[in-house]
Amino acid sequence: MASELALVQPGQLAPIEFDDSKIALLKSQIAPDCSNDELQLFMAVCERTGLDPFARQIYAISRNVYDSKAGGYVSKMSIQTSIDGFRLIAERTGKWEGATAPLWCGQDGQWVDVWLSDEPPAAAKVGVHKQGFREPVVRVALWKEYAQTYRDKKTKGQKLSPMWQSMPSHMLAKVAESLALRAAFPNDLSGLYTREEMDVIEVQSTTVIQQPNPGQLVKDLVIRCDQEEIPVRDLASNAGMPPPSAGYSLQQYKDLVRIVDGYEASTQTLQPQLVRAS
Repeated sequence: MASELALVQPGQLAPIEFDDSKIALLKSQIAPDCSNDELQLFMAVCERTGLDPFARQIYAISRNVYDSKAGGYVSKMSIQTSIDGFRLIAERTGKWEGATAPLWCGQDGQWVDVWLSDEPPAAAKVGVHKQGFREPVVRVALWKEYAQTYRDKKTKGQKLSPMWQSMPSHMLAKVAESLALRAAFPNDLSGLYTREEMDVIEVQSTTVIQQPNPGQLVKDLVIRCDQEEIPVRDLASNAGMPPPSAGYSLQQYKDLVRIVDGYEASTQTLQPQLVRAS
């Protein structure tokens, strides 16, 4: 029996539909900490953008933050995607015509098309071509505003997160492209941020104070380990620990962090940017 494929034409979004079974799966596995209203908002954004949460194209990240008006901690959802997700949304508009090659500069302000210095660039610049625009939409990302760090438990100081330390020019260029894409396609990308931007967006919020909630800490750890290709589930199993879940105690979370640290040391890789318990 022949099957037909529904092709997505330029200007059309791939159909994202949520039946009862998918909603239940979304609630239990993809966004377990979201309220019903937040889940409805997340699904609406998925439908509007055409990004598939089950294919890890878009994420609903819930964090415990302090709300000065409420006088306590509340759960707040943020929606984030990747630069590939941004490009996919732009491409589906039918008006995206690619991007300029990234440029970088140091403190001297001289732009170059390849960054060879051992020091990170001071800025990156990318332009996005959009149909009907005479010039590319150009945006600049500054290193001092977007470079992501984490608190090192040994030195108590701030260290660059692994990807920003190993590929500084690449990461800063992704931020610049994200800014340019959002500026060129505001109707399609408004309210969406890439992972490279998210930590900065959260830090700029004066009411955000991380609460050491073990379930949320474990969730953040698993997400970041998955993104850095660290086999956190296998590491937990080999150590005789249950699979990482929201049911972990704070001590189990700390034990798992130590195991991940040991894995990092043994493989001579850099440690992922983890949310630390105080």
